[in-house]
Amino acid sequence: MEKSKALIQRGDSTMDKLRAYYIDPDKHELSDHLEKLRNRYQHAYNLKMNYFSNKQIVTVWQKEYGLSQAQAYLDIRDALNLFGEVNKISKEAKRNLLFEYSTALLQRARERGDQKSEAKAIDLMGKYGDLSEDDIAQFNKEKFENVDVTISVHKDLEKALLAQLVNGSVDFNKFDATTIEYEEVKDIEDNEDIIEEDNDSTE
Repeated sequence: MEKSKALIQRGDSTMDKLRAYYIDPDKHELSDHLEKLRNRYQHAYNLKMNYFSNKQIVTVWQKEYGLSQAQAYLDIRDALNLFGEVNKISKEAKRNLLFEYSTALLQRARERGDQKSEAKAIDLMGKYGDLSEDDIAQFNKEKFENVDVTISVHKDLEKALLAQLVNGSVDFNKFDATTIEYEEVKDIEDNEDIIEEDNDSTE
């Protein structure tokens, strides 16, 4: 019990000295032993920031520092206590980071002309851009695809178009208009008046 209590007190004292050093390095000079600890803690924290797992860090500690697995885990714990818990990065920050990755994916897909990857990137941007499922469902990717459109026209119109295209452009105002027969359709009120007149004449 006495040994455990002494270790805890020593650990707390070490962390206090390290925190004081980062607040005012000139005022709180570290001993050689504490400087080695500080370098290890900073190394461990940097690896965590680069998404190294604890197991990977243990391997690095065994190779670079010749330390045991138990000591490596203690260093990782102390590093997180000293510099802050990496896994407490907010969901908002993570989502923004993933949105940036999705945007970069979209840019690369467009540069390659890869429509499949482009569509996937757009889906991811909708997901990480905080859009609802309804918003994403209403998005129609086909509207943004480069699709060949075929239009069928009458042969006479085709000839007229080709004749104007010789000059490099088409002026639709210069096309001859053809008058066709039509029958004027009266609105409902006129029809009702006619029906009433028919009924009056019948009576």
